[in-house]
Amino acid sequence: MQKKRLLEFSNRTKPLPEVKVAKRIESGSKIFALNSSLILYNSSSRCRIREFSRNMDGAGGIEFYEMEIGNY
Repeated sequence: MQKKRLLEFSNRTKPLPEVKVAKRIESGSKIFALNSSLILYNSSSRCRIREFSRNMDGAGGIEFYEMEIGNY
């Protein structure tokens, strides 16, 4: 019953492709999003890792997905 409620809740809104690191994430960690992935080469602390899309050809062109590490 609780799993069913959790699935209903998660299907209400589109998930946000973002991870917030409050303490520390070590090098070698693998982060997977829906359309991209990232392997950390350096350890980081208090950061935000998010997936974003970039359209190189303008409207209707090919969409590329990347992951970026930013401030928390």
